[in-house]
Amino acid sequence: MVEEKNELLGIAAHDLRTPAGTILGFSGLLKEIIDEKSNIDLDNELRDYTTIINRESAKMLQMLGELLDISKIEAGKLDLKKQETDYVSLLLQNISINDYLARKKRIRILSKVELSDHNLFIDPGKIDQVLSNLIGNAIKYSYPDSEITVRVFKEKDDIVTQVIDHGQGIQSKEISQIFYPFKKSSARPTNGESSHGLGLAIVKKIVEGHNGRVGVTSDYGRGSLFYFTLPCTGPGDQINA
Repeated sequence: MVEEKNELLGIAAHDLRTPAGTILGFSGLLKEIIDEKSNIDLDNELRDYTTIINRESAKMLQMLGELLDISKIEAGKLDLKKQETDYVSLLLQNISINDYLARKKRIRILSKVELSDHNLFIDPGKIDQVLSNLIGNAIKYSYPDSEITVRVFKEKDDIVTQVIDHGQGIQSKEISQIFYPFKKSSARPTNGESSHGLGLAIVKKIVEGHNGRVGVTSDYGRGSLFYFTLPCTGPGDQINA
């Protein structure tokens, strides 16, 4: 029954991504035309409606992607394409991309990398997804004019990545549930951003698929520290710090 549910969910999410992507693409094109031809006398409501369609279709496409991911993962079909990857470069590139979103809320992202360039045997696309989710969540739930710190260091045979924010924090009774699908804390994004309760479940499965661990500590009302670990070694144990 569970397998049938996951298969149906995966098929539905996959099939719906095409029309959702089409709506996003054409609404984006329409928005560009309207913005470029600002001399045209257009009702402000029409501009607003186009912006809303574009924004909401982007949210829908993101959620469908997450549903497709979680259905594959729950069906045991997490496909990891591991390769030797410069993790520090991957991390700094991800921070640079997320910094654009952070600046919109006047949030500073500080990087604290306590190791030299380090190659890890990972799936770079999937780990980039993990970083985007954790850093994106920190931005989403942090208050404007605050800071987020991304710290990376070596601990025994693991590389540990921490994402530390000074946002709302998570109630202790909710911490044990947030890494499961559709389980969300009572905290709300500080600028109306969307949250579907799927991202952290996907993070957990991806990290565990790399033989790592994921977790969180939180001081309710003062902020949270999310972390995940990745093994230092790959095939042949030839990867050094």
